[in-house]
Amino acid sequence: MTLHAYLKHAAFAKTITVLAFLLVAPIASVAQESPPPMGDMSIRSAEVFEFAQFTGAAVCSLAFTPDSQAVVCGLDDGRVLMLDVEDGSLIRELLSHERAVTSVSVSPGGKWIASSSRDGSVHVTDLTDEGETRSLQHSGVVHEVEFSPLGTYLASAGQARRVRLWEVATWRECEPIRGHTGTIYALGISPAEDLIVTGSGDANDPSIRLWDLHTGEQLASDFYEFQVHDIEYSPRARDRHATISSASCLMILWDVDTAAYRHLIAPYGGAVNDAAYSSMGNTLVAVCDDGRFFFTTMPHWTEKRTIDFDHPLLAVAFSSSRQYIACSDDAGTVFLIYIPADG
Repeated sequence: MTLHAYLKHAAFAKTITVLAFLLVAPIASVAQESPPPMGDMSIRSAEVFEFAQFTGAAVCSLAFTPDSQAVVCGLDDGRVLMLDVEDGSLIRELLSHERAVTSVSVSPGGKWIASSSRDGSVHVTDLTDEGETRSLQHSGVVHEVEFSPLGTYLASAGQARRVRLWEVATWRECEPIRGHTGTIYALGISPAEDLIVTGSGDANDPSIRLWDLHTGEQLASDFYEFQVHDIEYSPRARDRHATISSASCLMILWDVDTAAYRHLIAPYGGAVNDAAYSSMGNTLVAVCDDGRFFFTTMPHWTEKRTIDFDHPLLAVAFSSSRQYIACSDDAGTVFLIYIPADG
């Protein structure tokens, strides 16, 4: 069966055999009492806390700082907030956008925070004493902004149908990557910073594409008709694949050498809105429209653990320490999943 046929079947058929999920105990509401264990996920235990609540504003994007001590939250009212992992207190409020935040990213060294928005802007804030914020204006909605894994580049993409790149050391803008015929909704950069995977999936451009990051040359493309919600390039250099999350109710591991799917992680009960790898690349988490949080591990990516939440989940992030996972819903709640060091 081709990927195209499988995606159509998996997204709409009601009779697919669902992989066995291990459901976990209910979520604790606040952190004064020890919450119930989340269940074994190839670790001994984990705990779930209601970490932060923003009334009237959904949390659309999340990112941890490299030291795992803070969570950056992008809200649909335009705010970008940096919260302390220990107690959820506000560390810093960054320059707000005029419309919803679509993506946040922290540079590997922790110096910069970037955020993108539906207002057509990217804000980049220096977290050192200078505190400088620069605004990079775009034409149309910006759907994603991302620092490259080594911190050399900042990339952004969206309605303008091209990837814009800046050298972070000088903030010189590089030649953009052009070739998409529709909106770019997501991108992922390889650990070596030599490749970039981009995804559209709308009616004007049903595709996933692979590019040479330095030359802008398109190396491969694959047909993909569902709107791409997120692309995460595996942090393990030898893996050479990216995870594609979309409205198709499944995720695919897309091989950059063959420009074809390597593995299907399916099916889910709703669109997969966001995903994140652990820093070692052997664990993958995802969040869905049906309120489910998924955790799956190497090598087969088939055995899953889930948590059911009350509202659609929008964003997820994995700390570099691998002790915290954050996820958020459309009701403005951020949940923190704590994994003990001896787990």
